[in-house]
Amino acid sequence: MQGNSYREVTPMIMVQSTFHLLPDAKVRALRLMKNMVRLCRQEQGCLNYEYFEGLTEPNRVVLLQE
Repeated sequence: MQGNSYREVTPMIMVQSTFHLLPDAKVRALRLMKNMVRLCRQEQGCLNYEYFEGLTEPNRVVLLQE
């Protein structure tokens, strides 16, 4: 069709994971997670990789990855 333009769409995978940390292992787990953020953001195709700590449940951490 003449005059119509289209854009090729690249599929994106989004991952959300929830972790419930043991209180006595939380500090070590967060340190490991920070390292994972650094490493994963270097991977080709990674748009975002981030952990979020719960406000109402401080031992709950949510991972969002694109």
